[in-house]
Amino acid sequence: MKTATSIIFAFVLASPLSADEMCTRVHQDLEQADGSYSDLWRLTVEPQDGQLVLATFSIDVDEEPDTAGIPPGRRVETIHYAPSGRHTEKVGYVKFPNDEDRKGVDGFYYKKWIVSGFGQEIKFGPMFRLGGGGGSARVEGEVPFRHQSVRRRFRFGDREENPTKEFRFVLSLETIEFHEAAAKAATAKVELPERKDRSWSIELPARKQSAEPDGADQPAIRSKPDSEGGDRPQSKSEEGSR
Repeated sequence: MKTATSIIFAFVLASPLSADEMCTRVHQDLEQADGSYSDLWRLTVEPQDGQLVLATFSIDVDEEPDTAGIPPGRRVETIHYAPSGRHTEKVGYVKFPNDEDRKGVDGFYYKKWIVSGFGQEIKFGPMFRLGGGGGSARVEGEVPFRHQSVRRRFRFGDREENPTKEFRFVLSLETIEFHEAAAKAATAKVELPERKDRSWSIELPARKQSAEPDGADQPAIRSKPDSEGGDRPQSKSEEGSR
């Protein structure tokens, strides 16, 4: 029995990370002691030999016409070394209801929001959370998957319809080759530590983030070689956030 258990455990450890495991919801609308509500997700990637993990926290702000009172656009990248074989981060937001207008809660309009993840925490409000958020996971190549990426996106605006102020948070994890990470670090004039038996994280200097097209989230895709030697993508959709 002990041998059988050991074999099963070893198989679990050796199994490649699936797209479903890369992004999981921890909880939704969990009430906190201060009366706020929390939504939380768990993002996971599994770097292979010679790879590191790149965590990107970005705020995309529409430049027109009025950005007063909303967070400035920026992009913060953190490089992680995960000798254990997997790297997991929790991302999400906390929302504070409008006590003077409880009906506003049903319209996703809250007096204050706190979006957090990857060591960043941004407070703002009052704002609506707009539709079109969600997430995606992607794995490419043969097993074990060499390139993996997963993200969550949150969109906000001052109005539900025709917002004059609109911005997005995008929090993503991806596996990258060591030489790619070293090049990023060199550009930022940062030196990467040695890769030994202890994990480490290096945050690169924040950069200004310009507005980007707000394209639709991509479904989770697993690319496998077809009979002619090319790649045949297989799509698997992930549940988007409400």
